[in-house]
Amino acid sequence: MKKIKLISSIALSLALVAAPALAASRHQVATASAEANTSARTAGSAFCTALSARGQTYAAAISRQISNLKDRISREDSQAQEHQTQETQTLDQQRANWEQNRQKIYAHLSARAATTEQKQAVAAFQQAIESAASARESAVDAARTAFWQGLEQIIIGHRTAIDQAFENYLTAVQAAITQAQSSCAAGTAPSQVRQTFFAALASARQARQQAMRSVDKVGPQVSALVHTRNEALAQAVQTYENALKTAVAALRAAFPAGSGDKNSSSQSGAQSQGQ
Repeated sequence: MKKIKLISSIALSLALVAAPALAASRHQVATASAEANTSARTAGSAFCTALSARGQTYAAAISRQISNLKDRISREDSQAQEHQTQETQTLDQQRANWEQNRQKIYAHLSARAATTEQKQAVAAFQQAIESAASARESAVDAARTAFWQGLEQIIIGHRTAIDQAFENYLTAVQAAITQAQSSCAAGTAPSQVRQTFFAALASARQARQQAMRSVDKVGPQVSALVHTRNEALAQAVQTYENALKTAVAALRAAFPAGSGDKNSSSQSGAQSQGQ
């Protein structure tokens, strides 16, 4: 009986000793939990507060990228316009020179024409060559116009696609910021808000990169334009040369065999004309 009382007394003593320790432990846990909650709320509050500044930073960075790309496209557009102008000026000068050369050939042939038949042959030759040269120039101009108009459309499409890609990116970033701010205001766990926010940014970047990869594939379009233009130019030159051969053959028939070398030089001079 005494033993039972002793055990009960010891148990009571242990309980009395343990009670303050348990209370202290519970207090520490509660304090730590409160501090953790406060820290979490502070972190969430800091994240939400930083969203506005981050949004401005992201928007400014995207705007700079858009501006830089527009500047690059503008430079490329200006270079294309300058090249087209220089090409036209060079071609106009060449055509003026070719016109002078043809007139010299006609004058040379007219000076050698002694009979009415020869004079008529020279006149017919001149008319045939001028008609062929005019047709060639019209065909060349049409090919060049089609090329430059097509290139302009490619540039416009390129510029529009780039603008759209970055506008979509900017819109997606702004939407992610707005959604994150709303989630913070609604009391959503900061970790979840951050995870959703950065996932949305990653998705926006991926969409932009995919759009830009598609935009940059303009090389095949330009190559197709160049191929079409070159074929048209080659056809124009070939048609002119065929007309020249026919005209020279008719001219030779009106002149004695001894003057064939002169007709040959006339053909060579007329054939050397360009576009």
